[in-house]
Amino acid sequence: MAYSNRCCSHAWQRKKLLFNEQVERSWSAEGGSLPFRLLKDTHKPPVNDVTIHLPLRLAPQRWSPVGKAWIQVLNPQDFPLGCVLHGDSAEVKIIDKQADSLQFDRLLSRKEASSLFRSFVSAEPEVWTDHFLSQWSTYWNRPTVEDDAIQEVMQAMPNFPQMVFPPLQLQDWKRALRSARKRTMRGADGWSVQELLWLSNEFTSLLLRIFQRAEQLACCPEQLSTWVLVLLRKTDDACPGWSLIRPITIAGISYRIWSRVRTAQFMRHAKEISEPLVSPRLSTRAIWTFLSDLISRKVAAQGSLAGLVLDINYQMFQHP
Repeated sequence: MAYSNRCCSHAWQRKKLLFNEQVERSWSAEGGSLPFRLLKDTHKPPVNDVTIHLPLRLAPQRWSPVGKAWIQVLNPQDFPLGCVLHGDSAEVKIIDKQADSLQFDRLLSRKEASSLFRSFVSAEPEVWTDHFLSQWSTYWNRPTVEDDAIQEVMQAMPNFPQMVFPPLQLQDWKRALRSARKRTMRGADGWSVQELLWLSNEFTSLLLRIFQRAEQLACCPEQLSTWVLVLLRKTDDACPGWSLIRPITIAGISYRIWSRVRTAQFMRHAKEISEPLVSPRLSTRAIWTFLSDLISRKVAAQGSLAGLVLDINYQMFQHP
């Protein structure tokens, strides 16, 4: 027994020593990625329940000075009979429904009615998914720009020759695979980076022919253009609302590798034609330095400040 305990103690000391050496090596040669992974916060639990807030949308109608109990709304389907609504200074209950009109248990002013909403928690994705996506769509929706304004901006941009992508090559694909992170989430295609590395050259060439054909037809197969939506909690709330959840999309591994290959080729092309203040792969510090110098010169010359930012997102397809 004593010998067994000494062996266990020696093995544990050896394990601690090797671990310390691995951490030191990570700090000195790998940027400290291992210690940061060990110190990062634990993963928050998955999103199973979502708090839904449905506002009462009033229809155009006349209002009595003393208030109204019967109120016409644009979304009566969101409010079942008997549910309780909350507002800035009111908590009321629906006691009757007729078509698009709701009857409340007391008189309400227009201001009180406009602040009412229904709040409930749902654990059914079929119920809260549409609400979640619609709220995020509204949040991220940008004001539409007139075509004339877009054409004016496009005409003011430098005229560069169009890039013609070369055919996909096996060596470029293998290089992109070897440089990709091995520990990354699978997408809807089901592949991992390591599994794609294990494919024979014959099967890999067949996959490249599929991507090449998709580029020629400007139509990506559904199996390659399906992305997975993952919801991440921002806080520790038990039942978060849509604004406390961050959605991210996960592309398939094969699509990510294709994008890596084409992006590298595009960046090389962009570097060849870049203007002094238009350059790929600029660091954030360099961009802020350029902006600071430009603003200083314009302010000193009492000139107008204007600029153009382009977010180039290279994809084989675009969602509407």
